Amino acid sequence: MNKKLSMCPQYGIVGEGSKGRADYAIKKAKDLICITEHKQHKVPIGFTQNIKQLKNAYETNKRKRKRGNDDFDYLYGIVTTGWDWHFLLYTSGVISKDSKLAHTIEFTDDALKEGLEKEYQTLYKDVLSIIVGLLMDRTCVEDVQIEKGLG
Repeated sequence: MNKKLSMCPQYGIVGEGSKGRADYAIKKAKDLICITEHKQHKVPIGFTQNIKQLKNAYETNKRKRKRGNDDFDYLYGIVTTGWDWHFLLYTSGVISKDSKLAHTIEFTDDALKEGLEKEYQTLYKDVLSIIVGLLMDRTCVEDVQIEKGLG
């Protein structure tokens, strides 16, 4: 069962005593799988908003799922300044961060100089590979569950 991913800008998330908009939400069918918050200079506020959005989306996804289908009970969060990237995993009230330090994409005028492209491509590739990996994780695991009769 191949369901398409969709990116939803300014996606409204409503939960216990709060509602707000995620800068971007990535969905597969009706389930949210990733929420992105961009804060140019206020990363701690971005973390707070993203975690609250993840909690609310987690509860919404849980209500939509069939009883006993908890094999896939987590969401990913991304908090970014565009320069620094932080990746979160949220499951049942537990928040994990992939690294203590941010993944940084440092774009300077040097990036435009001939011969330095590879160095900058590596920085972009690291961040993009994490994003692709978390999206692949969500899409592939659900397909395996369906094949096994779990979904």
